[in-house]
Amino acid sequence: MFNSRILVVEDEAIIALGIKKKLEELGHNVVGVVFSGKEAVEIALKEEPDLILMDISLEGNMDGIEAACKIRSKINIPIIYLTAGTNEELFQRLCITEHFQGVSMTEHYAYLSKPFSKKEMDVNIELTLYKYSTKKKRFEIPEKEFQKELP
Repeated sequence: MFNSRILVVEDEAIIALGIKKKLEELGHNVVGVVFSGKEAVEIALKEEPDLILMDISLEGNMDGIEAACKIRSKINIPIIYLTAGTNEELFQRLCITEHFQGVSMTEHYAYLSKPFSKKEMDVNIELTLYKYSTKKKRFEIPEKEFQKELP
């Protein structure tokens, strides 16, 4: 089990606090609970959490997709999107955004459909962190490789 630093981005306070409680019961450290895309970008860049739980539909000028793009353009953090339903328009927008901006900019690792259980959240977080760490290791080049002289 990963004991991770997680940022929760959810514009409904009661749901956000419920998520925070579940995360803490699972042994995770919640680095912040924010309610807007703007706050999500600010806190993510400041705290650099291990993972972000990002509601797609946020109140205000910036939704979760745009916030994720802004965050991922600066730092590489895995994101699990949260959604209250199957909004085809948002899903299409997410796919188009990933296609045109590049998967590395908005890459998500999972979706959780609200309401979700603590077990569903736990499994998705663990799999996401495992997948992310495996992918990161696969693309890292050891420092020694950079120091080798060419023949």
